[in-house]
Amino acid sequence: YGSCWSYETPIQIYDIGAIWFLLTLFLAEIMFNEILKLKEEYIIPILILLGYIGMKSKEFIWLPWNIQASCVMLSVMYVGYFVKQNEFINKRWGIWNVLIGASAVICLVKESMVIVGNNSYTYGYFSLIGAVSISLYICKFCCFLLRLKFNNRIINAIVWLGQNTIVILCFHLLELDMMPWSSLIYFFEPWLNNLIIIMLKILGLLIIANLVNKINILRKIF
Repeated sequence: YGSCWSYETPIQIYDIGAIWFLLTLFLAEIMFNEILKLKEEYIIPILILLGYIGMKSKEFIWLPWNIQASCVMLSVMYVGYFVKQNEFINKRWGIWNVLIGASAVICLVKESMVIVGNNSYTYGYFSLIGAVSISLYICKFCCFLLRLKFNNRIINAIVWLGQNTIVILCFHLLELDMMPWSSLIYFFEPWLNNLIIIMLKILGLLIIANLVNKINILRKIF
């Protein structure tokens, strides 16, 4: 069934773990490529309509392969497509800077959540706008770092992380299932225990990603 989480709408559905997003992305890409073939004036209304259907229909039934989440993510994919086609990140944003910044700040202050796995959005489409706005600022910041020619170490580190994202994700899933962190780290205050666990996770995953790059057979797999 390819569900991210377990549901009872209207039948009992069990989750398959984090690989759900591959199925969801597969469906989203098929729909997205077909929608791009339509006349330009139809694209945005159709994306909004599909997104609304995806958000609301999950209250009644949960369809295979998280297709409702695919419908919502089509709008996000279109923003990415528009940004890339128009080289929006490299341009001066002008009034867009105010709009993007305002939506990002409001969503942070309001603690807006976007959880694609169970297709939950605290404030509906506005939560999506806030998440996309924050993502755009991250992209803008990365472009700024790329222009800092005097600090190649930062650039190389970011590039390396990008190249090893799948490796880090795969082993992160393994450690989530296999490592009893709460049983190993429990000596201090809860917040300090959590901080230590996070630091150990990051360090361990970085070491594993580095080892994978040095082992030929693993490097070919990933």
